[in-house]
Amino acid sequence: MDGHSLHLMINHFPVILSMLGAAAAAVAFITRRRTVLLYALATLTLAGASVYPAFWSGGEAEEKIEERWYVDRQQLHEHEESAEVANVILLVTGALSAVSWWMMLRTKREVAPGLALLSGVLILGLASAGSVAWTSWQGGFIAIKNPVLIGSPAPPGFVRPATESH
Repeated sequence: MDGHSLHLMINHFPVILSMLGAAAAAVAFITRRRTVLLYALATLTLAGASVYPAFWSGGEAEEKIEERWYVDRQQLHEHEESAEVANVILLVTGALSAVSWWMMLRTKREVAPGLALLSGVLILGLASAGSVAWTSWQGGFIAIKNPVLIGSPAPPGFVRPATESH
């Protein structure tokens, strides 16, 4: 399996986990429920843990596809730039969430989470979800929503592979 295939397989983990974590952080902020906050922290920790493999495999994918005729190098560069920002935000969010999660598990179960912790988790969760959402939006234009591929003729000499009829 090459880096391009790996990237396509794993890049959804940080997106989905950060969005679930941000949503749980919002619910925890509103309800002040410790269990919901623990879920948000655990989910954001996993989002942070999954972002670097997606980022690394994205670099491998770039090397694989940057010379293809339909790839807009500027769009590839924009996706890479936003991925660098998302990578840092999610790594920080994941590390702080892991520490907060660990500290909360060491305290009494009756203790309600403080407003500072709730606010911090909510802000980090929203920043994480927003940064990976933007990065995935940028990535979609590389191939899926690529204007060159949508409604444009193939380059001279391109032969469409025959499909099997059943």
